[in-house]
Amino acid sequence: MAKDSQHEKRVSELLSELVEGKLISAPQMQMVVADAAATGMSVVEVLIARRWVSEETLHSIAPWTSEAKAPPQPVSNDQQSGRSADGSANDSTDDFEENLRKYRELMDSILGEANK
Repeated sequence: MAKDSQHEKRVSELLSELVEGKLISAPQMQMVVADAAATGMSVVEVLIARRWVSEETLHSIAPWTSEAKAPPQPVSNDQQSGRSADGSANDSTDDFEENLRKYRELMDSILGEANK
């Protein structure tokens, strides 16, 4: 089995288990999948960012979610300065914590108290 299809199977099993265990609803599962596709974040990152499932719960249900991630790629001078190759501003970052903070701020501004 290819690595990507194995990962997709793990993610699908995790989401099914979360729905069956009533930790998230079926519509929440669909939203997580859509968010992951739209943002490039992993399903696990989206679940944590939305605060629907804690990291600890995910790690206990699916220990593979705590596996070490690949080391970050070297960053060019343009990326460090926050500029893209054409000189325009670039809000993108490879820093997970920074992306998670931005995502939570965005979700708070969209959903307000419903996101808490």
